[in-house]
Formats: sequence, structure tokens, C-alpha cells
Amino acid sequence: MQEAEMGTTSMAMGGNNGRYQGDDRLLVRFYMHPAKDVAATIEAGRPIFKEVPYIHIMQPGNKESIIHRKATQMDKDRFVEHYRKFTAREDQDAIEGTPLAEWPGITRSQCEELKFYNVLSVEQLAGMSDTNAQNFRGINSLRQQAIAYLEAASDNASAQALAEQKAINARLMERLEALEGAQEDDGED
Repeated sequence: MQEAEMGTTSMAMGGNNGRYQGDDRLLVRFYMHPAKDVAATIEAGRPIFKEVPYIHIMQPGNKESIIHRKATQMDKDRFVEHYRKFTAREDQDAIEGTPLAEWPGITRSQCEELKFYNVLSVEQLAGMSDTNAQNFRGINSLRQQAIAYLEAASDNASAQALAEQKAINARLMERLEALEGAQEDDGED
């Protein structure tokens, strides 16, 4: 997880005047965090996550006042200097797909080992070259499991899409038959 430096905002806010008075005493941190992409998850038939900016705001000495949520444009405007530092450090190659940590086919220790080598998603594991796979003990079976998982998810998504299309077609046929029946009734009068 790429993080921006957590520090007080006095330098960013330019003093204690104005709407955000007291912000100079807050501890603010922007960072990337995976958030579930609902549309992509439905389409793929498996959990898909995107890295999105989050914000963490704390009042020093008050453990009850902690904000942790997706960063809004208002946050970016309010804490301009923090956000600028965060984007300067942000990894531009954000990972999209199914994070290894969300995949039930892997242990926590395997996930951490692969993370060390910048393998962060099931898709990356499945696509790992044989040359790179030689660096890991037992990776071939894990890689085959990842490939099987992705294929099964794709098949499942295709079957679900087909079932949904059949249901739509059935509803359209019912409506068409109802319309044809209504036209026949009008013609008999």
C-alpha cells in the first residue's frame, strides 16, 4: 500500500483562519486501498477490486475521532498539500483484478511472499512466466489453481449472462403473445 506521509496540516492550510480552522492540528494521510468494483464483479463472476484513494484523518490524542473512508474531491481540495505529496509518491501502475488476499485458494504466507515479488492479483499469478515461476517453491500448482479459478469464474459469468438473457427473452415473448392476443380480440369485435 503506497502511503503519503502522515503529518499535521499547518503547512497545507496556511494558518488558522477561515473555514477549516483547526485543520493544522489534524493528522492526515491519503493512501490507496482496494474497493470492490460491483459492475466488474458481476460481469466477471468473481470479486474484482480497484485501487482507489482513501483518506485517514485523526485528531492527536482522541482515539474516538478517526475518519477512514474513500477520499472525496472536497478532501483533496481541503488537504491540497497532503494530496499533492500523496500523488507524487503514488504508484502509477495500480492493480485491478482479484487481489491475492481475497482469493480463497492461497494462504496468507504465500500471499505475502508473492507480494514481496510484486505479484498482487490472481490474474498476475496465472500469467506468471515459467522463468519467473522458478523463483518460488510449489508455484506451478498454485499457478494452475489460479488459472482454473479464473476459467471457472469466466464460465460462471457466461452461464449467468446466458440465464439472464433467456429470462429477458421469455419476458419479451410473453409480452409479444399478450399483444398479439389483444390484437386478435380487437379484430373480432
